[in-house]
Amino acid sequence: MRFSLDYPERVAGLVCDGYARFNTDERQLLLNGYLPPFEPDWHGGHLLWLWARFREQNLYFPWNVPTAAARIAYPAPSTEKLHADVMDLLDAGDGYRVGYRAPFLYDDATAASRLTVDGKIFYRAEDVLAAHLPRLQNLPSTVTAERLTGGAAELIEKTDAFFAERAAHATVIECTKSIQRALSATRRMVETPHGAMSFGLSANGGGISRRVEVHLNDIGFPAALPVGVSHGAYVVVPELPGHGASRPWVNVTVDSTAEAVLFALDSLALTTFQSPLLAAHLPLRLYWRLNLVHDVMRFGF
Repeated sequence: MRFSLDYPERVAGLVCDGYARFNTDERQLLLNGYLPPFEPDWHGGHLLWLWARFREQNLYFPWNVPTAAARIAYPAPSTEKLHADVMDLLDAGDGYRVGYRAPFLYDDATAASRLTVDGKIFYRAEDVLAAHLPRLQNLPSTVTAERLTGGAAELIEKTDAFFAERAAHATVIECTKSIQRALSATRRMVETPHGAMSFGLSANGGGISRRVEVHLNDIGFPAALPVGVSHGAYVVVPELPGHGASRPWVNVTVDSTAEAVLFALDSLALTTFQSPLLAAHLPLRLYWRLNLVHDVMRFGF
């Protein structure tokens, strides 16, 4: 919706699978309790909480208000779906709240009425947002809002038909190459001698030829790009074995982990960097030995 308003010349057609128009009270209710912090703990209680949270999300909206009035018409989720949802959030960590929170904060009541591109706003009958369709007022003649009773199959059918109708107005881009470029700029997966290791990257207005910061997260916690990094620092955040997108290894030791991290960083031709932990430029091996031994003493890795 926002992209279509800001760059209409780049949009051949817009399709929305539901469009939220929360009022002030509804928005505040969601902001108050829908997105609690995700805090892993050593006894594993966060896994039970997370499993129950996604189960409830398929039964109630909001999921944290388990009342008859909040009951929704979704079927009970399969264990496979719950497992996939849990794994996705484990990968995102506490950052899951950023994407969720954005639509709750979006309070542009006239956005849909200002569209200048052709659009379809579909509401599936079973969707929790179906009640929001009447809240769309003064839509332009090129935009229609419709309630669908045929479930996902009808949504796909009508979306495909609209895309085919608007295809002549679309620009052609090589999506695969664009995605590959984006991923290579933000995440790398390296096959090290000990196993596959992933690490996140953030240019942050800088480059690898300038100041580089490497952040090593504690064992047992997800790797996360730090928030308070100064502009211009190129940030590298390795994901330790079994963490995030890095594969679990059969034999994990301090030395093998340090060697794998070094191997991965070598792929960036990185030899020195600014250490947030020690606030000094150090050779990589010295930094990693100090940092990993520090964690070993604390966590018994």
